[in-house]
Amino acid sequence: QRKSHLFKIELFYSNAKVHHFTWPHIITIVILTLMKLLLRYLWWCLHQLALWLKSEGYPFIKNALVKIHR
Repeated sequence: QRKSHLFKIELFYSNAKVHHFTWPHIITIVILTLMKLLLRYLWWCLHQLALWLKSEGYPFIKNALVKIHR
């Protein structure tokens, strides 16, 4: 029973190798690539936000707080 199961897996892998990629494989790669790009984009956005806060954000927030307290 177990041998047949292993054989099935081996068969599946050999088939996958023949076809190079199976659909689930392609989909997984696409999803991972998109996630990588998304993370990179989010990281870039955070970086830009940090730069903005450094240059203009802090005075802007300070002024807003001062106005609110008045």
